[in-house]
Amino acid sequence: MTAHELRTPVAGLLGSLVTLERLCAPDQLPPQAQELLAASTRQARRLARLVEDFAVVAKDSDGGILVNPTRVAVDLVIEAVLADLDRENAARVRVDATPGLRAWVDQDRLAQVVANLVRNALQYSPPGTTVDVAAGPGPDPGTVLIAVDDHGPGIPPDKLPQLFDRFGERAPSQTGGLGVGLWIVRELLTTMHGDVRVERNADGGASLRVTVPAAAGD
Repeated sequence: MTAHELRTPVAGLLGSLVTLERLCAPDQLPPQAQELLAASTRQARRLARLVEDFAVVAKDSDGGILVNPTRVAVDLVIEAVLADLDRENAARVRVDATPGLRAWVDQDRLAQVVANLVRNALQYSPPGTTVDVAAGPGPDPGTVLIAVDDHGPGIPPDKLPQLFDRFGERAPSQTGGLGVGLWIVRELLTTMHGDVRVERNADGGASLRVTVPAAAGD
């Protein structure tokens, strides 16, 4: 109920801030005002994501997450996720997506999955490093693969078992909340008959690999 009630005012706040950013040319605001506006927009985006995340937690507790699968253009979903990032983080993401790739998923839920993985990779990667997002045919017939790779320190093997726990444990030095993001990723994918696994990539960072059903005929 709380998540539902928060959606409208948070969406209005974020929409107003984004519109204000677009209306104000850089030379119309002093540098300090520009920084405050950008920071306010980032925090409003974060609040909107938290509301959506907790809505998923509530729906799961209430008896299941509802999805509406349709034919979805994977490259457009990734493009929309990047458009929702602030400029600094969006510039750090490199995308290699097969054009015309279609998945049989709920479009909003897939966007939520990709957004959680990309933001998680950005958060735990050293500043200035890139995050790579790739999408193409999956390893099995009739699947689509989306991989998100970072250049961070990787995930210790002893932490892997609880990586997708509902409130995954964090070391005392780590920040970023209760850690429901990766749990939500797994739950949404399970509901859409998909899967997620983690590997260590060639650079020693983490590679989160998502598979979802391909749309019929793709």
